[in-house]
Amino acid sequence: MKYLAGSLYPVLLVLIAVVLWNNTAIRSTIKKNKKSILVFLFLNFVIINILLFFHLRQEQFIAYWDFGGFWRKSVEFNQMMNRSVKEAMDNLWFSLNYSEYSFLPEWFLYFPTQLLGNTYPRFILAMFNSFILPANLILYIFSLMIIEKNKLTVKKVFLGMLIATFAGNLYSMVFGYIGSAGLPFITSILLLVYADGLEKFSWRNNIFIGLSMIILLLVRRWFAYWIVGFYVAYTLAYLIREGIDHALTKEKIKVQFLNMLVCGLIPLTILLTLFFPLFRTITTYNYAEAYSVAKVGGATYIIGWFIQFYGWLLILLLIPGVVYGIKSKKHRLITILCIIQTLVAIILFNRVQSFGSHHYYIINGPVMILMMIGLEKIVDSLSAKTGMVLLVSSACLVCVNFSKTVLFGKNQKADQTLDKLNVLISAPFPDLRIRSDLDKIRNMADFLNKTPGEYEYVYVLSNSVLFNDDMLRNAFFPEKNEGVANLLVADAYDYRDGIPEDFFQYYYIVVADPIQLQFGEENQKCVSILAEFMLNSEESDPYYRIVREYDLDNDVHVNIYQRIEQVPNSVRKIISERYREFYPKNPELYEFSLLPE
Repeated sequence: MKYLAGSLYPVLLVLIAVVLWNNTAIRSTIKKNKKSILVFLFLNFVIINILLFFHLRQEQFIAYWDFGGFWRKSVEFNQMMNRSVKEAMDNLWFSLNYSEYSFLPEWFLYFPTQLLGNTYPRFILAMFNSFILPANLILYIFSLMIIEKNKLTVKKVFLGMLIATFAGNLYSMVFGYIGSAGLPFITSILLLVYADGLEKFSWRNNIFIGLSMIILLLVRRWFAYWIVGFYVAYTLAYLIREGIDHALTKEKIKVQFLNMLVCGLIPLTILLTLFFPLFRTITTYNYAEAYSVAKVGGATYIIGWFIQFYGWLLILLLIPGVVYGIKSKKHRLITILCIIQTLVAIILFNRVQSFGSHHYYIINGPVMILMMIGLEKIVDSLSAKTGMVLLVSSACLVCVNFSKTVLFGKNQKADQTLDKLNVLISAPFPDLRIRSDLDKIRNMADFLNKTPGEYEYVYVLSNSVLFNDDMLRNAFFPEKNEGVANLLVADAYDYRDGIPEDFFQYYYIVVADPIQLQFGEENQKCVSILAEFMLNSEESDPYYRIVREYDLDNDVHVNIYQRIEQVPNSVRKIISERYREFYPKNPELYEFSLLPE
């Protein structure tokens, strides 16, 4: 039963294949390029899996936060499926409606992770082969439809290399992010549009797009920005194209109205009937306030990150891609759609928070299509000899770029030298995560796990990549789900989490010195004020004593405090006043529970 229940994602991939195959233009392209497609698929599979293997086998770290959270959810979902399919489905349903992170992408990975295993490197390999490889295949078919007949072989190799080694998709995946689960659906929708799948009214295509939209939303909520951008961008792109061609008619407007109506009503109806709690959260929750801590910089910051994420060489491909794409009647619709959709998604998303590397999955599909159009045009303008020289040079550049972590990740001089290359072409893999203090962290977790009683809770006042509560929680994962049984989830963001109101009841307090903050003191006073109180011996000594000390990497010193006396209400009120100064209108951000008097 569990394998039948776990077969959803293979069924979805078959559905994508059937819908795309039923498009005449796509089917014709596949039939004409069978050998090229098989060669691309084989090389992409073999080369990237080998590179990933050599990168991942060098890493020595404890996964934490989102970098390990999706791996953890995958292991936990598999454990639920193996215990009881009903338990897994109940938790899946709850997560889809009420959790910020649903179990849906982890459900997609059930078969691959059962086959490969549950370690972190195998989780990354499962994501690549399940999500990015199918998306790359769809993009390669897309590129074959873009290519003009002259210089065919060089173009196929160039575009295949661009797609297979595109750092924008690989980088966040290796970090542990699962957003790549949306790529097969995004790329298939865009390919269908390019292949005139919406030029006429088609129930099959509209239902497919509508279902893909709701799947995207359920995979990660921030794909809503891609969804909104698509409807806006496609409508405008179609009107602009037909207006330029002086071919807009009432009949065409009627067809496109029906297309957008059906494509939109299907996900909206499913959302309102099956996932209304999710709909209510999306429409009423103040994400901008909750994630204000992650909003940094303005337009200059956004543009700078965009350039840094993709690298100058790929950014330069966008220029001919945009110019030639708009000029070309063949590419005009998809080019305008990709431009508008990217801009809409960036503008809407950055009103709430700034892009992290994993959020680029929202725009990677449209951006890659513009890059492919630009690359095709550049190669077309070169002589055969120049094209080959450029191809070989590009291949060498890509090899050197991958070698940064695969071969030289532990060599500091080589690593620093190759870092400069990332100005031109972004790194496909993040720097190797290697720590020398793993035994100390595990010893700390072991001590905390053995000592407390049932209600003697452990709380960590440290929130940075150098040390945080997740490192203790995942200290022995996946062999042991909880590194510390009584470890509480630490509050990290002021407006999202508030303060731990029962803080002064906790038995062990783990504090890092210097105080560790991911987003700075102004955004994480729920950590900093309490950490300052604990580290100030004059204030905390009457009530707490240090029972263990650890020196971790990067000069981080960790104290474990044990509560020896109840902290009186007078002291609790003093700490509350420190919070009240900053958040006078938010009682949840300064009120601690008090002792009965």
